[in-house]
Amino acid sequence: MTFRFHPEAEAEFLGAVDWYEERSAGLGADFAGEIHAAIRLAEAMPFAWTPLDSDVRRILANRFPYGVLYAPR
Repeated sequence: MTFRFHPEAEAEFLGAVDWYEERSAGLGADFAGEIHAAIRLAEAMPFAWTPLDSDVRRILANRFPYGVLYAPR
C-alpha cells in the first residue's frame, strides 16, 4: 500500500501540527511522528483494522486524539 494525503486531510494534519507546536515546543513534531507511525502500521498491515465503511478503515494514534482514515488498495 502506498500512502498519500487527501488534500483536506493534509491541511488538517498540518494545522494540528502547528496547533500542538504552539502549545509546547516539540509537541507538533511528536504529533507528526505519532501520525506517521500510524500510517506506517496501516501500510504494513492494511487489513488489520476494522472497516468503518465498505473500503475505509481507521487506525487511532496512541498519544493524541486523532485517527487516520485510509482505504487499502
